[in-house]
Amino acid sequence: MKRFFYLGCVFFFLSCGESVEAEETSEPKAEEIDTEVLEEDSTSEVTNQIESTGWQIDDYAEFFEDACITDSQDDIDWNDPKDKCRMYYETKDVKGGFVSIRGGMEGWIEYVMFRMSDGGDLVCRMAVDCGPACGYNYKFYYCMGEDYSEAGDELFPMTEMQKHQKVMYQKGLDKYGDFDYSEDNQLRYVFPQKGTSMDVHLILGADDIEYPILTLGWNKKNFFIEKLYNQISEAY
Repeated sequence: MKRFFYLGCVFFFLSCGESVEAEETSEPKAEEIDTEVLEEDSTSEVTNQIESTGWQIDDYAEFFEDACITDSQDDIDWNDPKDKCRMYYETKDVKGGFVSIRGGMEGWIEYVMFRMSDGGDLVCRMAVDCGPACGYNYKFYYCMGEDYSEAGDELFPMTEMQKHQKVMYQKGLDKYGDFDYSEDNQLRYVFPQKGTSMDVHLILGADDIEYPILTLGWNKKNFFIEKLYNQISEAY
């Protein structure tokens, strides 16, 4: 009698295993897009929320701007010369490691922070100066609280990025034809507000045409190419 009971248990577990396997194989496939994906390090999935130095993105923004930054434009008394606050957070996402700042300027400033494997932080600053067209200026800092040094091209796979930039620049010329200042092109790093993947856009002309050309991943030490976009899928 016991033998029949044990055999029944075996057949029960085998049937359960087969049903689970059937459920797993019935999952829909991910939608395929016209991109080239390059995976180098699984640590690219880490978020900006790991505590290390104790400094947050607003601490770094106020440190590097050497300015008082309020949480709202309404907190600034523009008519009071004694009010030293002349900047405010348009977006302040401390948990996500991102801020956007406006104030007495025609453009705006953004900061984003990436936690590093050595306990420090990579802090990225973008200053946008807008006149007839917008220019994008970047600074990158290795930080351990208030101790910092400026980072350079070693952060990025510049050879691959510049090669792909030339390819996608020519595709932009072919697609859009003649436009003012067509010889001008620049990269724009789109600072992430969630996660650590960072899109890179190509801007053509006098800030007229913009489209993504690649996505960078982050391995807690430097950036690597996560995706290459081989077609112009979005422009604005």
